Amino acid sequence: MSALNHTIGRVLMQRLSPDPRNVATFLAAVIGLLASRNVCLPSWLSWTSWGIKAGSGVRRFARWLGNSSILPDVWFAPIFRYAMRDWTDMPIFLALDTSMLYDRFCCVRISMIYMNRAIPVAWLVLEHKSSTVKYTQYGHLLDRVEALLPRDVEVIFLADRGFVSKELMRHLQKLRWSWRIRIKSNQKLLSRGQIVALKTLPLTPGKVLLFSRSIDFGQGLRGISLSAGWAKGSSEPWYVLSGDAASTEVFIDYARRFGIEESFRDEKSGGFDLEESRIRGVEKLERLILVIATASIVAVSEGLSVSLLGKREQVDPHWRQGLSYFQMGLRWILSCVIQGVEKVFAHCLLRSSNNPIPVAPTEKESRRRYKMKNPQTLFKDVQFFGPLT
Repeated sequence: MSALNHTIGRVLMQRLSPDPRNVATFLAAVIGLLASRNVCLPSWLSWTSWGIKAGSGVRRFARWLGNSSILPDVWFAPIFRYAMRDWTDMPIFLALDTSMLYDRFCCVRISMIYMNRAIPVAWLVLEHKSSTVKYTQYGHLLDRVEALLPRDVEVIFLADRGFVSKELMRHLQKLRWSWRIRIKSNQKLLSRGQIVALKTLPLTPGKVLLFSRSIDFGQGLRGISLSAGWAKGSSEPWYVLSGDAASTEVFIDYARRFGIEESFRDEKSGGFDLEESRIRGVEKLERLILVIATASIVAVSEGLSVSLLGKREQVDPHWRQGLSYFQMGLRWILSCVIQGVEKVFAHCLLRSSNNPIPVAPTEKESRRRYKMKNPQTLFKDVQFFGPLT
């Protein structure tokens, strides 16, 4: 793991010049998390070379998590920029979502949807007993993300029904980002002076109604588009607002957001056992997410390298590729640690390319994912309209 230590440590020391002892503890935390797949601090100790008592090692990690001089956004910025160093002209998909921890803390995150996973880019933790948050609480995260992204690359922002906000839409327009925000079916919209309830739209499975630049939200938000569609095989229709023209591609874009659910499973039952952590406190949890976000970049990058270099069969037993790049990366890293060999690629690179090999555990799931990327397989009746009538 010395290559990984060298890569991330060099990035931090060159860009931030922090205390090397804090960098060493951070690197030990990232490697401990990747190897143990557990956020409990004692589980990280087995993967360090500190040669100190267990109690002292746990206290060292705990002091790092409680160190107020370590600002997660400042530390993560050079790591993320380094990972995006070769990104070219592919659109960047960002998704806003929240998750609850211990029914006490609400984690608000803007994540980059990449290889069917959501990699945290900016986040905050609120001592808040609800997953519903206001724009005034998270709006500053948008500017933080914008400062990290490559220049002159299209950005498409995704948000679910709980984030419908005029302030959010205006902010996205100011940043010149495209966006897709799903709204509830009981919503009423204003189009050229006429109020129309979405429930009255004549939607049936396989049908799409596209209303380009027809919606007026007031307060300067005019010319918003609505894509209303009911995909074949889906239990309900989707109503998605966008700042650009309505199209069936809007649904394909929005569907990428479900990578968040996969990542939540990675962090919890399928990967890092986040809910088993005994860590409490807003700032401590934000630093823990810094460790998780960095580990996620490493795992996905390693998994993609394994696949591209033809080594997938060493970690994935499926006849066809079934493990995600995240899971392949974790298995590759663990095998390297256990065998005591330096095979970790340590590229820490997010490549601007489509999935080189589809990831699906079964043939049925492979077909389903193919359909979700092809509008013609989801919709048979597409109708274009002007204003809502």
